[in-house]
Amino acid sequence: MSKRETIIYIAGKYSAETRDEISLNIHKAFLTAQAIWSLGYFAFCPHKNTEHFEELVPSLTHEDYIVGDIAMLERCDAIFMVDGWKESNGAIREHARAEQLGIQIFYDIEDLRQWNGGN
Repeated sequence: MSKRETIIYIAGKYSAETRDEISLNIHKAFLTAQAIWSLGYFAFCPHKNTEHFEELVPSLTHEDYIVGDIAMLERCDAIFMVDGWKESNGAIREHARAEQLGIQIFYDIEDLRQWNGGN
């Protein structure tokens, strides 16, 4: 599989007390996605996929998002854990699911840069 066929899932904190804090979490994940794309991989950033849906689709629950995110994770080749992910119940669940499935897990962009699993 080439790098351009490899999809890396971005996992990190989304929820927060304020809209500004949520926006910062989204931006942090977005910057990670940009770094991954620049390495030649595809990145899937769920933060951007449902950005501020808590305001736009208030009928969805936190669990709805997690179930959907995990369904997308299961179709990816690797997962990248954004700094601070341990502060997120959703990211903790995503990490656990990746471990169950044997999906490659990254915590550092340099480790991803050196990975040859996408080649």
